[in-house]
Amino acid sequence: MAYEGLSNLHILAEANNYNAWLFDAVRPYVGKRVLEIGAGIGTFTSLLREQEHVTATDMDEACLAELSSRFSSSVSVEVMRLNITEISRGQREMLRQKDFDTIIGLNVLEHIRDDILALKNLRLLVSSGRLLLIVPALRGLYGVEDKAVGHFRRYAKLELVEKLSKAGWRIEKIGYLNSFGAILWFIKNRIMKSPATSPGNVRVYDKLIVPFLSRMERKIPVPFGQSLVAISSTAECDSEKKARL
Repeated sequence: MAYEGLSNLHILAEANNYNAWLFDAVRPYVGKRVLEIGAGIGTFTSLLREQEHVTATDMDEACLAELSSRFSSSVSVEVMRLNITEISRGQREMLRQKDFDTIIGLNVLEHIRDDILALKNLRLLVSSGRLLLIVPALRGLYGVEDKAVGHFRRYAKLELVEKLSKAGWRIEKIGYLNSFGAILWFIKNRIMKSPATSPGNVRVYDKLIVPFLSRMERKIPVPFGQSLVAISSTAECDSEKKARL
């Protein structure tokens, strides 16, 4: 089945300040060899192309076609189809041989029905590494646009912590991002009940609000936000860090 939010990906791809803000939240933890889950049309893949190697995956054929076209000349980016909840033993072994030290899923986990299975499968792909996630936050914000783009859920902070722990990940850092966006999302999705993403509104928010808001939130942690950022690691990664101290 085609991804219903494809048009949204194209609209959001133009929000350069917003995308840079999201990526900056995980950038300090990105290693040299990266597996990207749900790469979409490559908005964040393009910010990873300086890494030693990136395997950009998706399961939507239209997204895979765009990824393949966009990164056809890149020597560091490989594109492949991957359904992380139906990963075969052969795929698992092939991916493990790539020696990933980082797995990234930016606004992806909410699209997966069995998210705990996905998190467990991701854990099996790295013997020592980090999982960097950004997911939609706050269950009370779930509205018409979430449904329209195929979100199964928005995450409570404790829920995400519990699911990561259950899947074998150790949380290093978790926090909210985009406080003002949460307020606007509630108005648009719960009060106005508008499922459409307006390119004009995205441009205004990106150019006028994000530069100020991102600087503020880098200095002052916020108690709520439109997104949750979670940095997790494997037990082996934790042991290696302690050994270096």
